Amino acid sequence: MKDIKPIIAKNLGYFRREAGLTQAELAEKLNYSDKAISRWENGDTLPDINVLYFLCEFYGIDMTVLTSADAEATRPLPTPEENKRAARDSLAYRLCLYGLMAAVVWLVATIVFLYTKQWIAFIWALPVTSLALRYLWRGKTNTLFRFIVNTAFIWTLIVAVFLQYLLIGYNLWPLYLVGLPLQCMLILWYRIKQF
Repeated sequence: MKDIKPIIAKNLGYFRREAGLTQAELAEKLNYSDKAISRWENGDTLPDINVLYFLCEFYGIDMTVLTSADAEATRPLPTPEENKRAARDSLAYRLCLYGLMAAVVWLVATIVFLYTKQWIAFIWALPVTSLALRYLWRGKTNTLFRFIVNTAFIWTLIVAVFLQYLLIGYNLWPLYLVGLPLQCMLILWYRIKQF
């Protein structure tokens, strides 16, 4: 009779690593010690059938895959929906989306410039671009990018308002003083989010 204990042990380690878990993280999910997980993956012992069944469900495989000598080749392929979700989460996709949004804003600014002959349209495109990027970034966890976009929005908006009023003869240089406390608040908010 074939001894499948080393095969299961190897596959348990393989699928845990594929799931991106450490032995301690998996042990916490299963309410076992990390030493038990280590013994399973070394082939010293095996978990009972209920734990094996749970692990198969957790990894999205069936028991035949877990007992297969070539489990890595029999890993189920991602579904088209999983592939689409992974593509949408990719950095390249997000950069293309951000670039498209910025291009639309600058296209509108160019049309406004051609229609009005006012170069200030390009200055106003800066805070609008920052605002559009902030809108697209909603729900994401990278607070550094959010901090940079918010900082860009604050200062480009102040510059746009300043220049707009300068064109009609008002020098509102104290407006820049408003940006300082706003920037300080943003820095403090960013630091609070890091805790």
